Amino acid sequence: GGLLRAFAMCGKEGGIVLILLNFDEELSAQVKVDGVPLPAVREGEAAVMRREWILTAEALTSQMVHANGKVLSQDIFGVIDNVVDLFVTREANSSITLPPHSIAFAHVNTTDPRCPRINSSSSSSSSSSSS
Repeated sequence: GGLLRAFAMCGKEGGIVLILLNFDEELSAQVKVDGVPLPAVREGEAAVMRREWILTAEALTSQMVHANGKVLSQDIFGVIDNVVDLFVTREANSSITLPPHSIAFAHVNTTDPRCPRINSSSSSSSSSSSS
């Protein structure tokens, strides 16, 4: 089998989340993001974007990990930096480049009805009683 793995799932905020793993020790991988239903973009409008996080390390046994080139550090309690804020923004349908031994996470906002936004509030909180 190959040394690249790809997974896709619906995101909690709607859209599609991609998880890509490159197990190759030497070669980078180019992954084309294709077949994701995107909203129509009219002339003059900005392209649909995705948020992307790529985690890398010098070797599989490294204790130092980078998120989009920034070294992640931990405090004395072992809590790691907030990786969520370290995303980069790219056009949704552009390729994702995975360096050797890397993991990529990408979130694409899409119009796919199979991946709606999940509301965290329950409908029971909006009910009222009358006397």
